[in-house]
Amino acid sequence: MSQFTQPELQTFAEGWYQKLDVHAPVEEITPLLATDGLKMVFPEATLEGVDKLISWYGGGADLPGVINIFFDDVHQVK
Repeated sequence: MSQFTQPELQTFAEGWYQKLDVHAPVEEITPLLATDGLKMVFPEATLEGVDKLISWYGGGADLPGVINIFFDDVHQVK
């Protein structure tokens, strides 16, 4: 496992949140995720696995999809 540099992490984080801000297609987001052991904690949900993230993001049987709830998102990485 390689270590990331601070500039690499900054670029990744900025790119990730920019994709969320513009509601990029889920196909652009999922390649950035770990396929094993993924656990993401958001204010509205804790998600385990890529399938749960896809449902959270775009909507599904158990969640309405954040891209259908939140608009004009602007995340700032500090």
